[in-house]
Amino acid sequence: FIVSFKVFLVALVALQKDVFIILSIIAIITMCTGNCVALMQTNVKRMMAYSSIAHAGYIFVGIAIFTQMAVAGSLMHIIAHGLMTAGAFFAIYLIAESVGGEDLDDFSGLNKTAPYTAFAFMVILLSLAGVPPFLGFWSKMVMVVASFQYGGWCILLAVFLVLNSALSLVFYARVIKTMYMDPPLEKNANKVIIEKTSYTVAIYVSMIILTVTGLFPNEVLKICTEAVSCLIH
Repeated sequence: FIVSFKVFLVALVALQKDVFIILSIIAIITMCTGNCVALMQTNVKRMMAYSSIAHAGYIFVGIAIFTQMAVAGSLMHIIAHGLMTAGAFFAIYLIAESVGGEDLDDFSGLNKTAPYTAFAFMVILLSLAGVPPFLGFWSKMVMVVASFQYGGWCILLAVFLVLNSALSLVFYARVIKTMYMDPPLEKNANKVIIEKTSYTVAIYVSMIILTVTGLFPNEVLKICTEAVSCLIH
């Protein structure tokens, strides 16, 4: 994406209108495809993989709009997505190593067998879905606001971003419901989940940064805006 910033914002600035159309189509297709396929998954790791495709579509929204605020929103979402994905996959690997599976059922009753991991994973999933006050919400919000400020067809990108975020909440909430409302599977009843320090530290660091930056989004936006300003000028 950093290479994309260089190419689209610097090298192809003269072709802005043509690039906007191409990137808008790519963003919409990527968002919709990633979330729709993720919705059909019963394997949590595959769900996260397709979810990452959708988040790539969100990032393209800011690049397509081309304004400084929109690109700053994309940069914010790159940071947020890196943290969210790292924390989520560490949680998935911890459970997979303990119970031997990555399916949704393997996360049943996780709040009882691994409460710290379950809580941190829930926060990360809420951030992925764009629920406030976490950083994942603010990065999307910046791009939505930038879309409405620019007006025209950019508003359509904002609509697709919001609708896809709402759609993603369905499969993220399904994982949270499984962890907190479903009893552990019988086959996993005797399996002890060891919350390894190396894994839990990584998960909690991701969760804490997402929460703290979500409480002070203006500071993150300021840094991203200055970075984009240096890139453009």
